[in-house]
Amino acid sequence: MDVVRAAPDAASRQGAVLEAVAFAAERLLLAADWRTAADEVLARMGLAADVSRSYVIETRADTGGGGPGTIRHEWRTPSTGAGPPDPAPQAVSRDAMPARWAALHARGESIVGKVADLPPAERPWLAARGVQAVAEHPIFVGDEWWGAIGFHDCERERVWGSELDALRAAATVIGAAVTRQRIEGERRRAEQRWRQVIEHIPAVTYTDVVAGPGDVRMEFVSPQIRTILGYDPERFLDDPGFWFSLIHPDDLARLESSGVLEATDVGTFDEVYRMRAADGADRWIHDTSTPVFRDDGSLDHFLGFMIDITERMRAQELVREAEERYRLLVERTPAVTYSATIADVYDPGSVTAYLSPQIERLLGYPLGSWQRPGFWREVLHPDDLGAVMAERERTNASGEPYRQEYRVIAADARVVWIHDESVVVQDAHGGSAHRQGVMLDITERKESQAHLERALDVEREAAQRLRSLDEMKNTFLQAVSHDLRTPLAAILGLAITLERGDVALDETDARDLAGRIAANARRLERLVTNLLDMDRLARGIVSPQLDETDVGALVGRVAAESELVPYDRLVMQLATVVQPIDVAKVERIVENLLANAVRHASATATVWVRVEPDPSGVVIAIEDDGPGVPEELRETVFEPFRQGPDAPRHSPGVGVGLTLVRRFAELQGGRAWVQERRGGGASFRVFVPSEPVGDVPPADDSLGQGALGLLPAEPPAG
Repeated sequence: MDVVRAAPDAASRQGAVLEAVAFAAERLLLAADWRTAADEVLARMGLAADVSRSYVIETRADTGGGGPGTIRHEWRTPSTGAGPPDPAPQAVSRDAMPARWAALHARGESIVGKVADLPPAERPWLAARGVQAVAEHPIFVGDEWWGAIGFHDCERERVWGSELDALRAAATVIGAAVTRQRIEGERRRAEQRWRQVIEHIPAVTYTDVVAGPGDVRMEFVSPQIRTILGYDPERFLDDPGFWFSLIHPDDLARLESSGVLEATDVGTFDEVYRMRAADGADRWIHDTSTPVFRDDGSLDHFLGFMIDITERMRAQELVREAEERYRLLVERTPAVTYSATIADVYDPGSVTAYLSPQIERLLGYPLGSWQRPGFWREVLHPDDLGAVMAERERTNASGEPYRQEYRVIAADARVVWIHDESVVVQDAHGGSAHRQGVMLDITERKESQAHLERALDVEREAAQRLRSLDEMKNTFLQAVSHDLRTPLAAILGLAITLERGDVALDETDARDLAGRIAANARRLERLVTNLLDMDRLARGIVSPQLDETDVGALVGRVAAESELVPYDRLVMQLATVVQPIDVAKVERIVENLLANAVRHASATATVWVRVEPDPSGVVIAIEDDGPGVPEELRETVFEPFRQGPDAPRHSPGVGVGLTLVRRFAELQGGRAWVQERRGGGASFRVFVPSEPVGDVPPADDSLGQGALGLLPAEPPAG
């Protein structure tokens, strides 16, 4: 056909494209051979889209869809070249065309853009043909990549819009038409072979006879019935009702209501219905029978033919589905489409010129609500309002494409993430007429990104904890190594001195050496005992043994016997408080608190040991006038393997003493904490209730991980 390319204005192009797609669907799907209508369809679509060239390429079957192809149909404007191509198809060498295109098409993706924006290696082939912009969409037949349909613009670099929807729709229609044509071809060839085999007789031949008034029985059925339905012919001859029992209930009701099954009906029977085969599947049957009369005009029998048309019905269903998909594509797109007028001065209270009905399904507001001035601003999320307004004003002033993601509040109070994208559509004089845009719901994508970010945060926190544990492990091993070797070396050296016979020691020196051996042995014992207690606590095998005890007397005895604090630096204020306590655990609490005070206070610091009654128990306090404990560390110091910042470098300690203090207090229902001493320094306090408060705490896994459960920071009342 002769066509002349007109220059449609932008406002009418979209309508022309939709009309061209509708025309394509009608011609391609109704034509006996879609190829007879292809040239006319390409011409109509090329004119509507205002392009220089429209074409259909079929990939060669022997390359698996990845090599050379053939231009089956092509339309060009007069300025680009004569109308349809030469009768002989033109081979398109995929060696000269980008391999990337074939890979993208095989995945169902389009090639869209300006030639200048394509990779350098892909430009020469198109530039040689004068192409400045290309849009090409793959065609699939079933799951097979069959070819592609595309547009070329040789006059200008353009941004493709509704033309892409037209390509997708046309590709779907062509794929359906090829599928239908293939199925029809296969069906015709199968029927031809079958007719040659059985001399043009349908697959199943049968005869029905009238056995009596209202009694019609099958007299003969050919063996092909076994192929179609899977039953032996004898089943139908022995049981007159068996045939009717296999008809689908819906179809049987339809046939009975129409009267065509009545024995008195001697007209020609020509019906399509479903029958249940032996494998449980439904088969579509085309059943035709004709009455055969005797010479006297009376009915002799019915001669019938039955063929299986299941595949044809399925093919028709495929065509119907393709037509339905096309109809849905034309009537509505998967995104919200809108058109907004651009004013010289941006008015945020203006209304949208057009908004597709999908907005109601997306956000739940009636379509009429959007005609109220300022409604769009009302539904924008308050946190995004400023950024959205600023970007709208900027792009309206510059004429740039608008792309932004923001949140809106739906009618049911849901927060919906929107990807909003629009371009300026020029009027006939090149001015900015309006913006054409789409909005997509990207809420799920945003939620997935948020979940991923949270998972990454959790992973980073876990990695940081592992690094902290590794650092604590190294510190612990270094401290244990040092604190074990130091007293052992002292004991060994002093013992060797006592053992040597060539060293004359008077009784005072010998007693001094023995005392120093005993002191180092006690230090070593405390370290080993602490480590063993940590292990028992971690495994949950420690339980309190409560006995009525004078707490003041017990604490005074432990402080005096420990010899940790010189007598001249020790001040004891011990009230008499008799109540149930675990004597061994309280002794360990006092020893560890005294050892902590000696380690962290100065060599001249005074240490106070106090026992004070409390309305609900007793408070044991070990205080010093040293530097004290900073407030931010008052919980950290009770964690396993933690040392304060002022720990002596020559003997930093293992870092479990205060952990045991708190845990032993908790075993008896109490608690341990540190606060500032009046007058300066640290005041470590332990509260033990006079009455049991509940079950013994379970094994504490955190003892091996550096994180004990913390109790309230405030001391008990009183």
